[in-house]
Amino acid sequence: GINAEYGKQWYQRRVRGNYTAQEIADLELGFVVDENTLGRTANIELKPGGSGIKVTKDNVIEYIHLVADHRLNRQTRSHCRAFTEGLYSVLSVEWLGMFSFAELHLLICGSESDIDLADLRANTVYYGAYKEDHQCVEIFWEVLGDLSPKQRRLFLAFVTSSDRTPLLGFGSLNPLFAVHSAGEDEDRLPTASTCMNLLKLPEYRSYEVMKSKLVSTQSTG
Repeated sequence: GINAEYGKQWYQRRVRGNYTAQEIADLELGFVVDENTLGRTANIELKPGGSGIKVTKDNVIEYIHLVADHRLNRQTRSHCRAFTEGLYSVLSVEWLGMFSFAELHLLICGSESDIDLADLRANTVYYGAYKEDHQCVEIFWEVLGDLSPKQRRLFLAFVTSSDRTPLLGFGSLNPLFAVHSAGEDEDRLPTASTCMNLLKLPEYRSYEVMKSKLVSTQSTG
């Protein structure tokens, strides 16, 4: 086979059309690919009798097309079939056909728009010492409002594992976004339980410390 870096260089030269017959022959390629399955490597013929056909300048384009077809279509066919069978067992083909791929992406992944902090705040629950009017909670929302849209998305991903707003708003998040008091040690960093959409926030008493700690989650999450 061809290693990745050499293969990239070879492809670029192929695009420019300045490879030579000898360069192709030196690769000693046949119409086969190596396929690793559970630690076992097998040679798969790209066409009948492929193991006995050498790649030359005359047939190299056919070889490239067959490798691409194998990697992108044939090799993944069983996986794609299993996925679609599972998908269609819970969602009908007719229902899925109502949406474009962009609309499905939006339904499944959520919106890439900036986070609506008013909606998020209205659908946040508090645990431990925290309540809506707790001083630390007020500072928390002030800091979030002052972060850039990108920083807010990174923070949301830290807590929920997704940086996108749910399509139907944060009221549809299950479970709801939650903030839990993590004690009074201001040296601690915030932590999160993404499966519970739960932020464990120490009781930082100043805006500066709160912002520093929240921003730090974007590199430690």
